[in-house]
Amino acid sequence: LLAARLDGEVGPRAIDPGAVVTAASRETNGTSSVARSLGAGLVLTGSIVGGASSIVVSAELSDVADGSLRASASSTNHPDSLTVIADRLIVQLLSLGAGEYTTSIATLTSTSPGAVRAYLRGRQAFREGRYMEGIASLDEALAIDSAFALAAIAREDGATNALTVGGAGGLARAWRHRDRLGPRDLMYLEARLPQTPRTGAENLAIFERLTREQPDRVEAWYWLGEHVFHAPGLVRDAEWAARVRAIFGKTLELDPGYFPAVDHLILLELKFGTPEQLRSISEKFYQRPEAAAALLWPGLQGIARGEELFTYDIDWLRTADGNGLVFAPLWPIFAPDQTPDDFVPYVEAAFREARNRAGIDITLALALQNEYEVNLAMGRPARAEAVREERIRNGFVSRHGRATIYDAVWDGVAPGDAAAAVRLIDDRIRSASGRTLSIADARDLTAAEVWRNRLDPARADVAAAAGIRGAARQTPHPENLELEGMALLIEAWAQARARDPRARTSLDRLVAIIADDPGSTGLTSRFDLVNFWGLLAVAAIHEEIGDFAGAVETLDRAPWNVGKRNTSPFWREQGRLAALAGDTDRALLEYRRWLKLHADAEPSVIPEVEAVRAEVERLEILHSASTGPTG
Repeated sequence: LLAARLDGEVGPRAIDPGAVVTAASRETNGTSSVARSLGAGLVLTGSIVGGASSIVVSAELSDVADGSLRASASSTNHPDSLTVIADRLIVQLLSLGAGEYTTSIATLTSTSPGAVRAYLRGRQAFREGRYMEGIASLDEALAIDSAFALAAIAREDGATNALTVGGAGGLARAWRHRDRLGPRDLMYLEARLPQTPRTGAENLAIFERLTREQPDRVEAWYWLGEHVFHAPGLVRDAEWAARVRAIFGKTLELDPGYFPAVDHLILLELKFGTPEQLRSISEKFYQRPEAAAALLWPGLQGIARGEELFTYDIDWLRTADGNGLVFAPLWPIFAPDQTPDDFVPYVEAAFREARNRAGIDITLALALQNEYEVNLAMGRPARAEAVREERIRNGFVSRHGRATIYDAVWDGVAPGDAAAAVRLIDDRIRSASGRTLSIADARDLTAAEVWRNRLDPARADVAAAAGIRGAARQTPHPENLELEGMALLIEAWAQARARDPRARTSLDRLVAIIADDPGSTGLTSRFDLVNFWGLLAVAAIHEEIGDFAGAVETLDRAPWNVGKRNTSPFWREQGRLAALAGDTDRALLEYRRWLKLHADAEPSVIPEVEAVRAEVERLEILHSASTGPTG
């Protein structure tokens, strides 16, 4: 019965029982000797005790090489229920052998063996970086047992990295069936699914507490790392990068094969690490035996071999899954320091492949969003505008939303539509006289104020702040902080232009709210001022009061996500502000990154490219003079 259930689909495959019996008749030195003679890596031993009314079956799974115990299990039932006993034993053995926690076993033995097998396949696939495959298995588990809370949690966890599938309400489903969770798993679910809104800082505190209370839980460390890695509002500096390395390092200490942690460390080192750090993590990646390693990140093979460049493999695109297609056109944003002859054709091929497979492996909405943002980042506003029109025709974005305003302010896209959007917002806000502004109203009004302030460098109007602050007084935590932050943005900008000394106090309070991220939804934020749009505006206020270093630090609070909207103006502004702050090395780093990404810029952007190139030459001369001939 046990051998039939050890079929290799999940966990080990049993050697034919007849062959085992034959080997056992020849070998007299115990079970390990029998296992070695058959070429087995694991050996299952156990006992059966009891009588006519009840029997207890116990089993242990051990490593043949060193005798270490992998898992142990026991099951009690009536002798007529041997198949039930076998199912429960196998669920326990396979679950524990796959790294499941002993405190979760009671939950797993209460569901069907088929659902548990699909769940374990899904968990293992996620652990090995086969994200889309993992989601398919977890969906299978939930199709068998719709109340399988652990599978619902795992499905939502996996969807964070399987970017085209969405969470499918997994955490909410798990909460509805939380009676099937043990105390430890319930604590984990409560950390993942706030029952009351939290700020980003409060989210971080919850996961820091979880790692203290469940220090052996891989997922607790991983999710703490996810929050530190992605959370808007945190300063992305050397201290932050060291913290990310330490947290994901702890994850890998608990489970050296946990690929999602390696995944994030690769992204970290691509932008924040040295070539040596990137090579080290790439080599660790390619030590993995799974075939997925060759499919997910083909460009890292050269790095792992000692080559200097992250190369782009167009042929790989045809074999990529939907997750890979999401990443494909964005890689130049992650790793722009390549030869244009390499990455420009790759980006074009990635755009074509995503469109060809829209509706199959990737949604058309996501394919067009990536194409729009990457074209903007590469200095192709005309192509980006054509894709924007396609997105509007398909109903994916609004022509006159606040995103239109911010794209016009920072990227120069569709200024006519942006002006119309501002008029529509003003008309709507005026018609709402006497009614408290909603969060959506306040976000739109703030976007309109940013538009007006950027158009008129002398404007210093604080009138809009009063209505937003009035709404804040009637709004519960943490959205009241978001509203307060928007009011402070308007006030601080006006105070800076009026040379009002209160501008510094207002700005400090605003930055404190940004660091707290009151609009946190986990790894993203609803709060515009912690995203690229808003941070550029806050940096502009720092610049107006002469705090260039503060402006650079503000931009360093940008969220570290895949679809990096406004990457192009961000790097350009970071370079310009770093130069004003006297940080020549940082300015050169950001400007060179920006120039590399603009190697295929459209004619309308060429004057800006030439201006940045001239600034780089000036800074290089300055840097050479300051460091001397041996610098």
